[in-house]
Amino acid sequence: MSFEERGPSALVLVPNPRTPARPMAFTGGEYWRGLWWTLVVFNVGFPLLLILWMFAPHVLAEGAAAPGEQWGVSLVNNLAMTAMFAIPISGFAAVAYGGFAAYGLGLLLRRVASRWLHRTAFFALGVGVGAVAVLLFGLTLGGVPLGDLIYPAALWTGVSVCAGWGITSRRALRADAGEGVTVAVDEEEEGWWESRRWESKS
Repeated sequence: MSFEERGPSALVLVPNPRTPARPMAFTGGEYWRGLWWTLVVFNVGFPLLLILWMFAPHVLAEGAAAPGEQWGVSLVNNLAMTAMFAIPISGFAAVAYGGFAAYGLGLLLRRVASRWLHRTAFFALGVGVGAVAVLLFGLTLGGVPLGDLIYPAALWTGVSVCAGWGITSRRALRADAGEGVTVAVDEEEEGWWESRRWESKS
């Protein structure tokens, strides 16, 4: 059994979905927490990444001949503008199609115990979601080509989806351990593959 949040102050006891046959199953609350962490990681990191990827060379070139204060203002303005677009676009992508795709992938992999396989799959899913979001954004601007934006957006979306899954799954598995679910981990090839044996609390 595990506690599931329902509302601002209510906690509901729900059955633990993870079994020996489905070691990586998840609850609805765990899914929403993963989606939330994905959006947080993306929107905190993407403006910084985009500045480094596209704007930093121009800002540094201007700053070489301009006072430090002007360079700082330009950097802050670029960060703010990037975040202004990234937050609503990432929210739309998560609600419109990315969240559904992640939920389906989680269901597909719930019988697979290897965390590295999950990380790889969710990273690949994020790359696809990010690329589609950039293409759709370009269409809303009248078909403006945004080829240079696809690479940082797709890569960071992949990192964010993988991180959202990783944070949530680690928390859930730690909670399982606290409830008396024993996890035996056999590491091979320097920890790249993990096998798990789940035992119910006697």
